[in-house]
Amino acid sequence: MLNFPKRGKRRPYIYTESSGIESIASITAFNNCVNSTAKRRTDKLWAAPIRRDLLTRSIPRNSIAFSRRNPHNCSLANRKLHHSTFMKFLFDLFPVILFFITFKIYGIYAATAVAIAATFAQIGWVWFRHRKVETMLWVSLVIIVIFGSATLILQDETFIKWKPSVLYWLFAGALLLAHAIFKKNLIRVMMKEQISLPEPIWSRLNASWAAFFALMGGANLYVAFNYSTETWVNFKLFGFMGLMLAFVVLQGLMLGKYMEEDKEDKEA
Repeated sequence: MLNFPKRGKRRPYIYTESSGIESIASITAFNNCVNSTAKRRTDKLWAAPIRRDLLTRSIPRNSIAFSRRNPHNCSLANRKLHHSTFMKFLFDLFPVILFFITFKIYGIYAATAVAIAATFAQIGWVWFRHRKVETMLWVSLVIIVIFGSATLILQDETFIKWKPSVLYWLFAGALLLAHAIFKKNLIRVMMKEQISLPEPIWSRLNASWAAFFALMGGANLYVAFNYSTETWVNFKLFGFMGLMLAFVVLQGLMLGKYMEEDKEDKEA
């Protein structure tokens, strides 16, 4: 189920990999919209007389409810969510993109300084737009300041190469510890407004993201200390982005199956 925010109401901003996580909701919602409309073609809703003027007044044309009555509008129903997720994904990559460009022109140390400044700017923009900065964005700022400053002061690029791994491992640890100690599924907290899943699937999804972040941290160190700095910088942008997109698409396809089964059980 998708719940678009009411006009004038802003959703709280949740930093970084949540853009990838919310992409799962976007992909799954589109698949379910298409699948559900195929079944509803034979439903009584199509046989019952419906006043077109009443339908268009009471149901927004970009809503999931309207899309279920007209399969051609599935893309319209998800356009807002797709656009929001894509823009958020690009915004999360803002410091990395600037780091990449600056490195190609001026080198690793200038790129590190730019990444620190870009993260400060990112926090400032989030605060200006939402009047709230999520914890993980503050954590990212602290890490880039510590490791970036060490790189600049000691003129040693080793520190900045450790930064992505530390951040990803913190993500993984937060997901696992929150679930094990506080019985709180952070993935469910971020996605519960977009999709509805059985509890075992939420737990499996939380564990899969924790494992993915742990592997990303390991992959970063492997590339950083076995290949050139230029190769590592390329991998930091294109490699991480490609792995993230592949993982999100795979998760979306898997979740679509479970959500469809859950929906059929409720209708029965």
